[in-house]
Amino acid sequence: MLKTTIVLLMLALVASLGSGFYYLMLDQGNKEKKRTVHSLGVRLGIAGVLLGPVSYTHLTLPTK
Repeated sequence: MLKTTIVLLMLALVASLGSGFYYLMLDQGNKEKKRTVHSLGVRLGIAGVLLGPVSYTHLTLPTK
């Protein structure tokens, strides 16, 4: 369950990265459009959420 959650969040990060690049190329530096910045905010949010399951997995797995 945890592995699936982590993989899905990583895929969401890659999708957000792709959309940010798309908006960056589409807007061509237009100061009026903030879609690239919003994409960065989404990516930071996903990374923050991803930190939870990764930390939980790291702390609960037995060390060898």
